[in-house]
Amino acid sequence: MCGCGPACAGYKRNVPGYGLRTAASTLVGSACGEQDTDKMRRTAWISVLVTVCMMCVSGLILYIGSVPLMRLFSPSAAVVTLGAEMLRLVALSEPFFGLMVVLEGIFYGMGRTRYPFLVETIGMWGIRIFLTFLCVNVWGLVLRAVWCCMIADNVGKALMLAAPFLRRYLHRSGK
Repeated sequence: MCGCGPACAGYKRNVPGYGLRTAASTLVGSACGEQDTDKMRRTAWISVLVTVCMMCVSGLILYIGSVPLMRLFSPSAAVVTLGAEMLRLVALSEPFFGLMVVLEGIFYGMGRTRYPFLVETIGMWGIRIFLTFLCVNVWGLVLRAVWCCMIADNVGKALMLAAPFLRRYLHRSGK
């Protein structure tokens, strides 16, 4: 049996998001190459909608199935309880994770790689790692705080990527 529990479950839940990011990047890049702005805009919006909806469903399944999923990794009731609690926390951030990865793919497809790189750097080092360090080493918080830092990273990156995306597309559509 694998002893990684929520981390393994987390990896499996990320696969659809990363697959959709690659598809969005390819389709948006193709529309960009064709210089078809309408197609690019439609493809981007459909990619966002499909990914966020899929990750909402994934989050719901993860939330509902957290206990049985954790039982696959450990026979210990304490480990299952704690792991299931962490999975339920992560399940709530699934739509933000989906939004983050698909928007990265859209930016990549448009050839705009610098901004997602900066967002990833700020999120990973400024939110996830630094905040986790503070939570554990300065404030003496426990595992729940570490997972909350990961969630904050995903939500923060989703919002930082969504702002220019919405500004660009709402502005161009005249809304």
